[in-house]
Amino acid sequence: MNAPSGSADTRWITLGRLGKTHGLSGWMWIRSDCDPADAIFQYQPLRARQGNHTLAVRWEQSQIHAKGMIAKIAGIDTPEQAKAWTSAKLEIPREALPDAGEDSWYWADLQGLAVLSTDGTDFGKIDHLFDTGGGTIMAVRGGGKERLIPFVLDQVVQQVDLEAGRVIVDWDPDF
Repeated sequence: MNAPSGSADTRWITLGRLGKTHGLSGWMWIRSDCDPADAIFQYQPLRARQGNHTLAVRWEQSQIHAKGMIAKIAGIDTPEQAKAWTSAKLEIPREALPDAGEDSWYWADLQGLAVLSTDGTDFGKIDHLFDTGGGTIMAVRGGGKERLIPFVLDQVVQQVDLEAGRVIVDWDPDF
């Protein structure tokens, strides 16, 4: 199958991954990075990417289980077909995502931004973000160091300026 349309310079954002096969009809476990997790089934156009191979994803069915979510993708009808896509990233073009809203940002838009303290100390750039269950953490790399800085608005994060490409934090440079 072909990937959803988009030019070669389209920026694709990962929303989750395909997991192991489930059953005999091509169903797969789904790991979603969306909040709520089942929102992944609402996004379009969506593609699965495994290395250089892509697959347009159209959900035929999905189910929520106690251990997670499973879904059936149109065109994947056997465990063998599903197994070929195990661990594939589920991606959407950045421009297809809705506006994040006031004082909200997509992690993908924060990655690569410079992080400066309120006194101007340059901590480096946001390498990635992750959720600890208790909150979001920015992994900031610069000057041969990695700092883990909580993404807590108005306490630690004082300003996010996407246009200027920076995040201002109230954080001790020695920490």
